[in-house]
Amino acid sequence: MKILHITHSYAPLGGTEYYVYNVCNELEKRGHSNIILYGHKHNTSWANNSIYIEKITDFDCKEEKNNEALSLIKKENPDIIYLHITNNIYLIEKLSAFKPIVQYMHNHNLYCPAAFLSTRFLKCP
Repeated sequence: MKILHITHSYAPLGGTEYYVYNVCNELEKRGHSNIILYGHKHNTSWANNSIYIEKITDFDCKEEKNNEALSLIKKENPDIIYLHITNNIYLIEKLSAFKPIVQYMHNHNLYCPAAFLSTRFLKCP
C-alpha cells in the first residue's frame, strides 16, 4: 500500500515529527511505501520520501501551492492519505473526494484555535 502522510514539518523537532518518522519506518518494515508532504522547513529535515511545499498545511495556503500539491498527489496516486497536522481545509476537502483519509489527532488545533487544552485544562475560548 502507498500511504501519503501530510504534516506540518518533517524534522527531528518534537512528538508529532518523531511519531510520523517512526510510523513510516514501521510501515515500511511491513511492506508499505510512504510519502511525506510537509509545509515548514527547519535547519534539518528527514529526507526519505519527503516533499516540501511551502505552507501547504496552513489555513491560508496560496491557491497555486494547493494546485501544485493536488497535481503531485494525483501523480503519486497513494492508496490512502494519512493526515497528521494540517489546517489546510481546502486541501483536505479536495483530497477527500480523491482518496480515503485517516486523521490522527496529535493536538487540539482542529477544534480549539487556542490549542492549549491539554496543558491548562481550560475550556476552549
